Amino acid sequence: MNFKNPDLFRRLYSALILVVMGMLAVASVPLGEDAPASKPRLLDRPAPQGSQVTLISSVVSHAIGSQGEQSPEKLELRVTWRNSGNIPIHIVKAELELFGPDGNLIERYEYPIYVAPGWEFGKPDDADAKPGIAPGATYTDPPGSGHLLLPQFVGGRMVRPTSARVIKLNVVE
Repeated sequence: MNFKNPDLFRRLYSALILVVMGMLAVASVPLGEDAPASKPRLLDRPAPQGSQVTLISSVVSHAIGSQGEQSPEKLELRVTWRNSGNIPIHIVKAELELFGPDGNLIERYEYPIYVAPGWEFGKPDDADAKPGIAPGATYTDPPGSGHLLLPQFVGGRMVRPTSARVIKLNVVE
C-alpha cells in the first residue's frame, strides 16, 4: 500500500490496536458474575487483640546516605516506640504531620514506620519471617532507616519539610 501520509497511517493503526485491546479486556470479564469481595488493605485492618504500642520519642535528623555520609538536603524521621501490649508486634503505622520552614502544616498522612522482615504483605507462610518486637521491648529506627521527609507540592510550589510530628501510632499486625 502506498499512503500519502505515513504518520496518519501509524496513528490509525495505533488507534485500531487500542480498540482491539479494549475489546479483549471487556470480553475477558465474565458476564453475570460479581467481582470478588476485596479484603481490607493491610494497613486498614484493626489492631490485633492484646496489641498496644507506646511512642517514646521522634527525632528529625539529616538522612544517612548509602556510603554512610549525612545528606544536607534530605531529612529523616526516626521513631522510638515500645511494645506495651502482650503479643509480638510485626507492623506499626504512624499518623504523621509535616511542617515547612515557616512552621505551617504541609501534610498529614499515615505511613508504616515498622515492618518486620517477611511481614511486608501480612502474616507470612515463610519460616524465615522475623518474630517482630516482643512485649516490653523497645524499637528505634536505625540511622538511615527512618522515614524520609520528601518535598510536598503545596499552593503551586514545592515545599521541603523541616520538621515532623507523630500524632499517633497504631499496630497493624
